[in-house]
Amino acid sequence: MRLAKDTRVLEWAHAEATLAAVVADFTGAGLPAGRVIARVRRNRHGELRVFLRVDSRAMRAKAESENHLAVMVCSFLQLGESLRSRDWPRIPGVGVLRPAIRNHKAVWVTPADRAFCDLGTLFAPAAVAR
Repeated sequence: MRLAKDTRVLEWAHAEATLAAVVADFTGAGLPAGRVIARVRRNRHGELRVFLRVDSRAMRAKAESENHLAVMVCSFLQLGESLRSRDWPRIPGVGVLRPAIRNHKAVWVTPADRAFCDLGTLFAPAAVAR
């Protein structure tokens, strides 16, 4: 029983860290301009629940894993920037990246559908996938 609770706590902490890293991909470039509130909870059925608010826009969603959660959050933030007529992240010579899951990992993919880097590592040194 204790092991199961410890595992749930570790999974929740990992999901929180993933969410913070994904939001950092956007806030590292000064986007979105408004205040970002993000929280993750795990319900009694083991699903991750996320709440994200950017200015007046809010998102509530459920996900099976932190990777799915990361893609949903990136898509939500990317849509918000698109509505402001900003295609981001745009990499010179590559194009606009989009979030996706590849090999059970949440990644930014290029318009050619190739993994560019993990979500949450866009501004990390040596972020480009090899």
